[in-house]
Formats: sequence, structure tokens, C-alpha cells
Amino acid sequence: MILIASDHAGFNSKQHLKSFLEKKGFEVNDLGTSSADRCDYSDFAGELASKISDGNQEKGILVCGSGMGVSMTANRYLGVRAALCRTAEDAKMSRLHNDSNVLCLGERFNSQSELEEITSSWLETSFEGGRHAERVAKIDKRTVGFFQNKFEKVLSVWVLLFTILGIYLARTNEQYFKFNFTVEDGFLEWSSVVFLITAGVFSFKRGIHALKDGKKLIFFTAVAITFVCFFGSGEEISWGQRLFNIETGDTFKQLNTQGETNLHNLKINGVSINKLFFGKLLTLAILVYLLVFPLLRNKIKLIDQVIKKFGIPIATNFQIIFCFLIFALCELTGSSKKGELFEFGATCIFMLIFLFPRNSEELS
Repeated sequence: MILIASDHAGFNSKQHLKSFLEKKGFEVNDLGTSSADRCDYSDFAGELASKISDGNQEKGILVCGSGMGVSMTANRYLGVRAALCRTAEDAKMSRLHNDSNVLCLGERFNSQSELEEITSSWLETSFEGGRHAERVAKIDKRTVGFFQNKFEKVLSVWVLLFTILGIYLARTNEQYFKFNFTVEDGFLEWSSVVFLITAGVFSFKRGIHALKDGKKLIFFTAVAITFVCFFGSGEEISWGQRLFNIETGDTFKQLNTQGETNLHNLKINGVSINKLFFGKLLTLAILVYLLVFPLLRNKIKLIDQVIKKFGIPIATNFQIIFCFLIFALCELTGSSKKGELFEFGATCIFMLIFLFPRNSEELS
């Protein structure tokens, strides 16, 4: 399958090339634009490049007025080697020596017959490999993409080291781990609160921008996420009860296993709310969010449409791997308080997903 996309300036050429490729027997996935109405090249180039970067598709073709804007956008993505080609020889060499996986074209610089010739040359040429393979590998090594930026890198390393410290303490001094390291209202708990509030504030800000652009569904999704973040942070510290020495009401004294004002420690008719909703159901929701959405969005059109329509932030490969790594490490503690340690790491990753999602171009 070949992906193809353009802005308004490249729309006519995109439509022509799409028909040209289909006649040659290629399966083409048109990512837009769908008309010659004015739009931004970076939106469509970013969407195509993200699918190439994810590894779900191998080749794509981008068209704008000059080809420059789409090539600049596409080359910001890890693993994407976008080549702006004006001649068939350009296209041939970009494949032969550079293993280009995105062909960028300019409608204003080539006729339709020339675009056909360039596209055919690009598709018919294979990568030569050999000494060129080593050079191409160095391109990807220089691309900053696995970590979105230095902030994500530094914070991830810090969380990883803190998790390892927790494992060491749980194994060597379990009393300290239980009653100091993972203590209520301690460093771990307040860090989780900060992570959740940060994610909530950023999500709300994104929602306000969406509302200004008339995207009401994205706004409501952002508000819902903000509510979940603030609700989670409030539950984490029992809504400030311990902080402000607020006495627990009679109902919570009877139903809450810790005698505090929060919902996640309630036990009703022998059923633990924590285990049912905050354990099993939440775990299932996280698995669907981290695995199903990223893996199937490029394979099932309905999922992709839902993600775009509601503006759902999607985790990057690194964020998914890091989450499962932290979970596996927390299991090594062998302690009943491992959940507190995992909450610390999970809420940090949750914040990173909302700050630096895989589909940041679509949400910006």
C-alpha cells in the first residue's frame, strides 16, 4: 500500500497521481486533503509521516505547491527519509543511495506527465544498500524521536532510577519501604498529584484551543480528561483530609477501609471498590488505551476516525514500553505497597502522553 496526501496547492496533482497509481495496480490510501480549499500542508504531511514513522506503512507520496513544506514537515519524524524530487533522476538516486521512503513533489514545478515519470522512477528503484546502508543508519541515529525532547528524557530517567531505588529498599529494608518510602502524603504520593494536575491543566488548555476552532467534541473530551486528572489527584490525597485535619464523616467511617474521605477505599457489601473499579476495570481501560488504539488506528478506519474526532492523545512507542517496564520492575519489589510505587511511575507516563502524544500534530 502507498500513502498519499497533499495540501490545497497539490490537490490536483495528488488526485492525478492517485488515479495513475491505481491503474498501475497499486493500492492507495488517500489521507487528504479532499478538496482544493485552503488548508495547512503540515497537517497532512504530519499525518502521513507519523504512519511511516510508526512502521505501519513503508512508502508515501506528498504533494504541495513546491514540495518544500511537506518535505520539511515529514523529515521531523523518526525513521522518515523524505526526498524532494524535481526529476526522475532525483527520484532514482533518492531510492538507490538514500533509501527514501517518502517522495515529495511540487505541483507548480512539474507537469503531470513529469510527475508520473518521477513517481515511476521512485517506485521502480530499490535501495542499493552496502556502504549506503551505514550512512542511512547514521541519519536515524541523529534523529531525535524516541524521546520527544530533553524534558521527557530527563524525567523518564529520574522515574526509572527512583523505581530501582524502591526495589532496592523493598528488598533490603521492607519496613522503611512501607512506612517511609511509600508513606501516605509522602514524596511519591505528592509527585503523582503533581503529574495528574499538570496533565489536567494541559488537557484543559488544549480543549480551550479546540473550542476556539469550533471543535466541540475535542473540547468535551479534554474537559473529561481534566476531570479525571483532578478527580484522581483528589482521591490520591483523600481530598486534603489529612493535610487540613478534616474529620471523616460517619458514612465514610463505616464504609471506608482506611476511615478516610475517598471513594477508592470504599467497601460496600463486601465488594472492594478499589479492586473492582480502580483495579480490574482501570487496568483493562489502560490496556485498551495503550495497546488497542496505537496498534489498530492505522488498520481500522473507525478507530482512527474516533481518535481524530474526539482528539484522543495516543501514546508513543517509548511511552508504551516504558509503562510496561515500570510495571514489571514494581512487581520485583514483592511488597504489598508496590501499587504506590507503580502509581508514581504510571502517573508520570500519563502526564507525558498528554504533553507529548504520538498524534501531537493532529491535536495542535
